[in-house]
Amino acid sequence: MRSAIILVGASAFLSSTNVAAQLAAAPAEEMSEKLDATKDPDKPVKGHQILIVPIPQLSPTLGSGLTLVGALFYNPKHEPEPWITGGGYMRTSNGSSMIALAHKMSLGHDRFRLLAVGGSGTFNMKFYGIGADAGSRDRYIELTEKGIVVAGQAEYRLAPHFYSGILAGPILRSGDRS
Repeated sequence: MRSAIILVGASAFLSSTNVAAQLAAAPAEEMSEKLDATKDPDKPVKGHQILIVPIPQLSPTLGSGLTLVGALFYNPKHEPEPWITGGGYMRTSNGSSMIALAHKMSLGHDRFRLLAVGGSGTFNMKFYGIGADAGSRDRYIELTEKGIVVAGQAEYRLAPHFYSGILAGPILRSGDRS
């Protein structure tokens, strides 16, 4: 799953590219300082931050819809890396839906790293075929995929910036296919 800044600007209202560069640089520098603070072992992240991102979508395969993703950044053990717990939900006009959860954490002053991910979904798709003009024929096959995915990862720091670990999964369980 990833703080982010979304800059939306209307360059038509700005008369000079120099002005635009100055306006864009200030938030980028501020975010850079915040990101650097999370990487410094002497400055653990304090408090918590919430990030919520709505993602609209429109595709011939899944239809129109919305994906809503949220993440909580916090640091209960005062580690150099923040813990991240998040989730997401997607729903589209053709009945497709998905839900997912994830958690990432570090322990022992970033000596141990753990990651867990899980989700479930139903995807109703229109497969138009292969090739550049496959969609222009307006012929498709309807496919439905249902499934569950679970994965985990554990790492141990052997040296600075060098980790060894194990990855479990992804464990997939497919449901109905039609």
